[in-house]
Order: sequence, then structure tokens, then C-alpha cells
Amino acid sequence: MDWKRFFPQMPNADESFGYRVYDRRYDRIVHASELRQKLTNSQRSQLEELTEQYTTQVDRWAFDQRFKELVANDGAAEHSGGGICATILIDQSGSLKGDLAILVCMAAEIIAEAWERRGARTEILGFTTATWRGGNARTRWLEEGRPPNPGRLCDLLHIIYKDADAKLSSVRWTLPLLLLSQFRKENVDGEALLWAADRLEAQVARRRILLVLSDGVPADDSTLSVNHASILLDHLKLVVQHLSAQPDFSVAALGIMHETGDIYPQSLTLESPDDIGAKALPFALSLVE
Repeated sequence: MDWKRFFPQMPNADESFGYRVYDRRYDRIVHASELRQKLTNSQRSQLEELTEQYTTQVDRWAFDQRFKELVANDGAAEHSGGGICATILIDQSGSLKGDLAILVCMAAEIIAEAWERRGARTEILGFTTATWRGGNARTRWLEEGRPPNPGRLCDLLHIIYKDADAKLSSVRWTLPLLLLSQFRKENVDGEALLWAADRLEAQVARRRILLVLSDGVPADDSTLSVNHASILLDHLKLVVQHLSAQPDFSVAALGIMHETGDIYPQSLTLESPDDIGAKALPFALSLVE
């Protein structure tokens, strides 16, 4: 990712404002289809059951009159999403379990569909860590004598569920992967936002929107145990501040049973499936108007 695109005033944006990364060599960016292909037979069976539960719930929305009314495109210029590229970025933390995980999947797919009906191009991305307890980055740090203040000390896993050129129907096959516990671990939000923003910047668009779905503050035990306690949260706040200052770039958040207003300039709290229609969809549609 091109950090200096968003922090041009810093000679080394990667280590600006007290934030640094100990080792990037083990970070991964993968498409959800690749992860699906590597599942064991038992994991595939579990995924099929979870996908069926998810599909049943989200399909109810396809026939819900509230959804039809909210996403109806009346053709008015002010409601056109043409020229907009919008990304949904999902925080895949370990606390995102059961019904909450299904709620996040539903919100992501429904919002993406509503945006695309308004003419916007969409991406759906997710972020977590590849392992618990730091992984290869921490092992290397231990082998090198535990130097102090190592910075981010874990192996990132960034997942592409839908890129801007893919059909929305593809998410029915990819998005339910986040219902599996092995793809929900720790969360390093600031770097994930920069990754998503970097992808948005590569798109030809007059406006760019980044909507984060999160159920808590950044957390990685390996990193927080050997750095100052707010290293990840401070970095996230800084990233949000700088991205929000970019021309024609909007950053917003849906908090999943969690208040995000102290971090994001535009935010809303989602507490139940009913809130998707009552609150989340109007909020998301307002971003592309």
C-alpha cells in the first residue's frame, strides 16, 4: 500500500506518529475464493450449514417491501450513485460470533445491493489476523532478542470478498466464510483502512466512500502486550482523520452493538436485523446521494 499517498508530509509514513510494523513479510491479502478452496471436508460441511442459515435470512429481505422502497431508484440526479466507488470493510474480530456475524453479512450484502442499484460500484473487504498470539512476526521478534517497542507484532490477513468488477451475486458464495471462526481473530483497523483506501484510490471515480462495519476497538494481544496500550487505537484515529480530509473521500462506520462515534465522523450503531431497514440502509444510502 502507498502510505505516503495519505501521509505525504511524513518522510516515512509507515513509522509516523509512533506507529511502526515489525515485519510485513507474513501479511497476506487473499481472495475469499482461495480460502474456500483450502477448507477441509468438515469445514465445508459447517460452511454449507451456516450459508443456508444466512441465505434464509437475507432472502427475506429481497421480498421485504421496506427494502424495495428504500432502494427504489427514482431516477433523480441527486440520488444517482454514478461515478461513485464504495467499499464495505468488515472487522472480523473474534468477538463477532453467531447472530452478530450473520447480522454483519446481511448488512454488507444488503447495503452493497442498495448502492449498486443507485449506480455505485462496490467492493466488500474483510480484515483479521492470520493467527492468534502474533504468529510468525512474533516468533521472529522473540528470536531476535525481544527488542523494545516493536510496533505491530502480528501477521495480517486481508480478505477480498468482492472486488469492484465482480458481480454482486458472487458474495453469496464468498461472504459466508466470515461465519467460520478460523477467519475471525484479532483486528488491526488502521492498516486495514489504509489498504481499503488504497484500493479505492486505484478506481476511476468522482467520489469514494469507505464504510467500516466494526464491533469494537482495534485489538491484538501480541502487539498491545509489548507497546503502549493505545498504539492501535491511536493509529486508527489518525488514519480516519487523514482519510476524511482527502478530497471527494468519505469515511463512515456502522458499529455492531458498539458505539463508533468517537472515532468516525459519520457513524451509526446497529443492534438487530430490524435496524438494517430502519437505520442502516437510510444511513448508507445518504452516503451516495
